[in-house]
Amino acid sequence: MAIARATDHTATETALRLARGSRCLALSVDGDFATTCWVSEGKEWVGELDGWFVPSPGDAYIWDCATRPSCRGHHLYPLLLRQTVRRLGQEGIRRVWIATEWHNWRSVRGVTRAGFRPVGAVVCARFVCFRTLWVVPAPTAAPDLVRSLREGLTRIPSEP
Repeated sequence: MAIARATDHTATETALRLARGSRCLALSVDGDFATTCWVSEGKEWVGELDGWFVPSPGDAYIWDCATRPSCRGHHLYPLLLRQTVRRLGQEGIRRVWIATEWHNWRSVRGVTRAGFRPVGAVVCARFVCFRTLWVVPAPTAAPDLVRSLREGLTRIPSEP
């Protein structure tokens, strides 16, 4: 399966993602996938938070993005993100979420170049069997966006 090879996932993992309604979008260069991203309108597991993000109805979440090493530095990732947002808007999606880890400066730069603006930082703490999340709002974030982010994290279903 071409998507599995391009995203470096097993065919089984790729099939499971597609079966639950996620989709993979990509840009190709010379016939090969150069950069990819997954898009979901339903709940998605966020491994870094050890929990789910549940976008509100009419929202989508972009996740698990990757760019082939030989294609990095050519601004293909921001291009893919802009095209993805445009396509989702044409499909009626009103808001698109994406997250980056704070230390992944390449991803932060690509997301910023694509036109995304920070809503807040999600801080996760684990104490034995207890996990808690805090959202630290970005200074320029609209309160309704911060509230939507918090709600997406608090509606986390219990099953993995």
